[in-house]
Amino acid sequence: MAGLYYSAEGQLVERHVFRVDSTRFCTACGCPRLSDVHWSIPTVHLNGTGKAALLNANTEAFRALSDTVVALAEATPHARDYYVQGDGAYTKALREHSARLDRVTSVMREIELICVEVSDAK
Repeated sequence: MAGLYYSAEGQLVERHVFRVDSTRFCTACGCPRLSDVHWSIPTVHLNGTGKAALLNANTEAFRALSDTVVALAEATPHARDYYVQGDGAYTKALREHSARLDRVTSVMREIELICVEVSDAK
């Protein structure tokens, strides 16, 4: 599964398969891991949810989050909407907006990791 990574402006900046080894770096390209947290990944087995169902559900979640990133990028604050509030209002709004994008992108990457791991399951 190809990885989709967006900048704070919503631009696609990188595309690769995100595979994480036991070190702190992605084995596909050497980029840093998501975090030091070990995320729980579903195990594909006979008595559990099927691989296709797990992959489809998580892929749809990833797509929805990706669409959210694009929508948030389109809602980037503009100085003309904040200058009447005084000095620093626009900068504060931009920081808050960037933090929102970062949170959504973080969740999107977690879901992507689940998709890759489920996809690679035997």
